Formats: sequence, C-alpha cells, structure tokens
Amino acid sequence: MVENLQQFKASLPAALRQFDIGIGIHTGEAVVGMLGTEQRLEYTAIGDTVNIASRLESVSKTYGRVLCSEQTKQALSAGYPLSAVGEVQLKGRQAGIQVYRLGEE
Repeated sequence: MVENLQQFKASLPAALRQFDIGIGIHTGEAVVGMLGTEQRLEYTAIGDTVNIASRLESVSKTYGRVLCSEQTKQALSAGYPLSAVGEVQLKGRQAGIQVYRLGEE
C-alpha cells in the first residue's frame, strides 16, 4: 500500500501530493461478510479486532504511517522491521495496548 501510494502521489499534480494515509493492523477474530437487512445489505467487518485496527489507523498521524498491535507482531514471521512505539491509549479502550511502527520510516 505504501509503495502504491508513493507511485500514485507521483502521478498527481504537485498541489495534490500533500495527502497521506495511515494503516492500522490488528490480529484477531472478526465477523466479516454481507450484513444488514434486505433493504440495506453491505459487505463489512465488525468486532473488537476491527475497532482496534481502526483506532490504530487514527493514531498513525502521531506515531507512524503503518502501526500494528502486539498480537500482530506475535503473529508475524521474522523479517518485518518493527520498532516499539510503547503503550498507547486508544479511544474507547480502558487499557492501553502495545503498539509497533513499521521500521521503514
């Protein structure tokens, strides 16, 4: 995603290259699929795992473009350059969670 973002931004006029993205990754169970009613059916993902990933994305402006949780770090194989950000208090959570930044920044 980061590589594609850089390529996309390079293709834009200079005045439009100022935007950026944040990515939050959390590992766990979630409900994913077509949810809703017959009148309004949408493909979506819900659950605590999704909420934490979303909250990580929202703090990426402060801590780094790509953030992940301790659970994701534990699930990764070696080879990902992660650096500890520390414990971060996420909106809507009573306890802070251990957060890591992708080391390419």
